[in-house]
Amino acid sequence: MTGFFYFGAMEWTFEKILDQWKREGIKLSPGASPDQIRQAEEALSFEFPEDFKAFYMLADGFAEMDLLANLVAIWPLERIIKEYEAAANKDFIGFSDFMINSYDVGFLKTRPGLYKDFRHLGVEYLAESFTRTIRLVFADDDVIY
Repeated sequence: MTGFFYFGAMEWTFEKILDQWKREGIKLSPGASPDQIRQAEEALSFEFPEDFKAFYMLADGFAEMDLLANLVAIWPLERIIKEYEAAANKDFIGFSDFMINSYDVGFLKTRPGLYKDFRHLGVEYLAESFTRTIRLVFADDDVIY
């Protein structure tokens, strides 16, 4: 099931994670429309996976460049496009960064999964899916560091 997983004994959904982040003071952008997501896909020449689309229809990233306590930010679609346009690596599509751009997290157009992009140092595999990546961020798992 997309956007659904167990964390400890509790069942976590994207909705529950976003609600928790709101309680922690994270400002979320309103959800993106399917048309906004489609426009972003066209601008990037890339089709986002269904779990990414489901999440972004609930929240179009963090508002006002907000950060989680672990210094992770999730970008709105507009920033995803701007970062991609400015990037040298046109195979990588970021949607998040750690510690104000120490590295970005995103997709590779040519390989499945999610990756950390260390810019000039290359990319490193992070997780098999967007849902798993959000789970790692939410759990503050060491692999995100």
